[in-house]
Amino acid sequence: MKRLTMNQVAKAGLKANKRAYLSLVITVFLAVYLAAAATLGCYCTWKARQDEMADRIGYINCFVTDKSEITDVQLRRSGLFSRIGHVYLSAVIEETGIYTGWYDEEAEYLLNRRCVEGRMPEKAGEIAIERSALESMRSGLRVGDTVTWKMHPQQGVPEERSYTLTGILNEQTRNLDTSYRYSYLEKEKAWPAALVSQEEPPYEVGSTRITRVMTYAPLVTYSRVDEYSWKRWNRANVYGVNRAYGQVEMHDSLEDEVQNAIAQMILWLIMGGCLLLATCIGISGAMEGVLSQRTEEIGMLRAVGATRRQVRRLFSRDAWLIAGASLLPGIGLGILTVWAAGRLVDNEMSFGFSPWLLLPVLALSALCIFLSSFAPLRRASRQMPMGVLRDTGMLRKAKKFRSRKQFRATGLIAGRQARLHPFRQAGAAVMIALMLIGAFFVVEIGLGMMNDVSGRSYDFKVSKRNWSDDSALVFSTDTETAELTEQDLAQIAAIPEMDYMKYSRGGVINLILRDEIPAYLRDTYAGEDEVFNTGEDDQVFFWVQPFVFNVSKLRGTLDYLLAEEEPEKPAENEANFDGIYQYYKEMQAVQEVSGETGKLLPVRIFTVDPEDEMIRQAVREGTISGEKLDAGLEVLVYAPDQYVGRITSKRPNEIAYICQADQETREAVEWIAENHNDYFHPGQQLEFLQMIDHEPTGYASVDAEKNKETYARMEQRRTSAAVGAVLAGDLSGSEAITSGQLTILTTEAGAASLGLYTHSPNVIDVTLDGEVDNETEKAIQDRLERIAMRADMGVYNHIQGRRESRDALRKGITLFAGIMVLFFAVSVAMQVGNTGRRIRADRRMLGTLRAVGADRNTLVGCYRLPMILASLAGLILGTAFYLVFRYSDMTGTAFPAYHPEIVLPLFVVLSGLCLLCCLAGVRARLGQVLKNSIVENIREL
Repeated sequence: MKRLTMNQVAKAGLKANKRAYLSLVITVFLAVYLAAAATLGCYCTWKARQDEMADRIGYINCFVTDKSEITDVQLRRSGLFSRIGHVYLSAVIEETGIYTGWYDEEAEYLLNRRCVEGRMPEKAGEIAIERSALESMRSGLRVGDTVTWKMHPQQGVPEERSYTLTGILNEQTRNLDTSYRYSYLEKEKAWPAALVSQEEPPYEVGSTRITRVMTYAPLVTYSRVDEYSWKRWNRANVYGVNRAYGQVEMHDSLEDEVQNAIAQMILWLIMGGCLLLATCIGISGAMEGVLSQRTEEIGMLRAVGATRRQVRRLFSRDAWLIAGASLLPGIGLGILTVWAAGRLVDNEMSFGFSPWLLLPVLALSALCIFLSSFAPLRRASRQMPMGVLRDTGMLRKAKKFRSRKQFRATGLIAGRQARLHPFRQAGAAVMIALMLIGAFFVVEIGLGMMNDVSGRSYDFKVSKRNWSDDSALVFSTDTETAELTEQDLAQIAAIPEMDYMKYSRGGVINLILRDEIPAYLRDTYAGEDEVFNTGEDDQVFFWVQPFVFNVSKLRGTLDYLLAEEEPEKPAENEANFDGIYQYYKEMQAVQEVSGETGKLLPVRIFTVDPEDEMIRQAVREGTISGEKLDAGLEVLVYAPDQYVGRITSKRPNEIAYICQADQETREAVEWIAENHNDYFHPGQQLEFLQMIDHEPTGYASVDAEKNKETYARMEQRRTSAAVGAVLAGDLSGSEAITSGQLTILTTEAGAASLGLYTHSPNVIDVTLDGEVDNETEKAIQDRLERIAMRADMGVYNHIQGRRESRDALRKGITLFAGIMVLFFAVSVAMQVGNTGRRIRADRRMLGTLRAVGADRNTLVGCYRLPMILASLAGLILGTAFYLVFRYSDMTGTAFPAYHPEIVLPLFVVLSGLCLLCCLAGVRARLGQVLKNSIVENIREL
């Protein structure tokens, strides 16, 4: 006789008990299918984001600009990089700031350059340019046109060259540009927005700058590269590329990338996790049902000498054999599901498959099956042979039962079931709790997020990518190299569907103070503040320093206004934190070159709409006259009240700065200092001096003479105006005004009448006249993007944002509603299934009860108590989660838990509905018993 293996025994058991194993087959197949779908869904979602970043910034992780002291050999020997490419910058097109250059083969791959129109240059005299570069030149060139430019090579002599435009490049230079973020480190751009062929002849005189682009070696991060460069390469600047947001970041972006990946895959993680949890509980219930029907078989195996481990291995083979058979169809169906989902949301998923994905699928499936079957198998294998055969476990528990004076058969039978198997309903209780949690999120998403998408403000926003009106020297304002012209603004206003557009211009002017400096324009002392800092060894240090605040745009002190003689110059190795020496010397330089004797206070100036309701409501004194503002006779002064207090609910010495007239705050605050306007009033005559730098300085010099030379070359503009109205309160909702800072306000015509320079609009809100179709929306967006490119600005489509918010709202509600329905169905199925198995085992008892006159309602009462306890336990667990969530730090985030009056009654209704469905299912199961005669029930073995 051949040796009988465990697999053969397991196969024989499956064939002999096909009907009993049906629920186990279904749940194991679902586990494999869901593991495959969740894993592949996460991968495809992540891949879509990677493809987007590859189009936006290529595949690079970091780059280093032209540093002759760093060689390719040094880069490779460092062991930090796996691939290195070279970007060559040859010349700049005259008066445009646009560089031309080319890539070597490795850089061409790493930067993933392509043409959205036309083709790449292939020979000398051909060029491909980014759309934004063409728009900024306002040349009107199209693919196929020929143009002649004067080219300025690096450190060379200008030459005229002719090119044929062969293609329009995808936008990439602006994403990788460092000049607007780290201008104090790099004075020249590192990327060519116009590509020429490598066959382009060199310039007679000039040099070529090289930017090296790299990808990290395995397990290398930016922090390690940055530390290495500072120690080995004479503090060379290696720029890291944040692949989560597609921009340059000089810090380790690994955390951002992980958080972004999780955020992208959160839908699959939540949905797949919840479905797998439900499947695990289903497998556990199905396995327990199978084992309960083979109890005598287990007893016989134990009686003939089978060990506990052998029993567990024997009956676990059933699940593993089913899993093996389900592997191919489960994975195939999972791939098909994700492919179909990718076709529906192609912008969020990029379908792809790798054999390596089979590893997490197999691991997740195996883990799910192992954890689900472990507890039932362990309980079955721990029983003693005679205990299984004689059911001594039940007899031992039966000794605890006591006689009752009042004999109510149904209640006693139900109570016995609950005490004999106290944990049998635990899975159902957990399912009910998860169902209630899903209902909670449905309510909060539906009611809490609805307010975020219901309002209609602007439809498009045109804004600068990175804007600041601060100059390198604080008493001046810089002109812009790229700005929107009046013609550009007129083109925006001429869009046929346009209703109105709103924007503001800004700049910096100096308020001339001739009288004694009022308290409002001085520093306000607010005690001492604890300043925390983390050292290189991750130790936290803190020190105490005076906390002062003021209404100026300066980040430091206003005490320079009170100095009657030159302040003491800080030592070379001493940091000038408050800036008093720097500000005094700058003010002195401006006074000398302008001949001004009064004190100078730099403040911001913005143009506003005097009819804006927010501006009108902020008036504290005086009136607003649009005619006088346009004529330059009056200006508005935003002079906010300021308050400082200690947040008593946080660290004892933590200081809170608040600039609201009503002092409203959500924190418990002990007010310790305040500053109120005692200087500006209607009718007051103000004098202004504006210093305009047409050649912006890269960085403020600490040398007083150099500052004087810089200010001497600037254009000076003097003017004066009366105060029409004084404004206060919180204007943080205004695009123009920085809440809490002294600001001069006028109209666009008023600034022109005063002769003051203001920047091109930094933000333009565009509102359309009603709804538009998708084709018109896209055309408007394309038009706005082309205009915005001329001033290095971007366009945000709020129509699309509202649409995506609504879609996200619907997806969230659908997701959690689906989870709620799933867990509802699983909890009902589990309880009805468990009770159904008990009904099959209790046929003789049920026949006896029927013989003494019990009807269907009486028989249902024999199984009611465990289901009531499961529903009650689930209600308690779900309510506990809600209360913890409601009163924890999570309150006020994505799910603010604002609606307990809806959530808690809903919990009760859903729990009760679940109980009613379970009772209905039990009645249906009992109906099958009642079809037989009483004699057949009693004689049933």
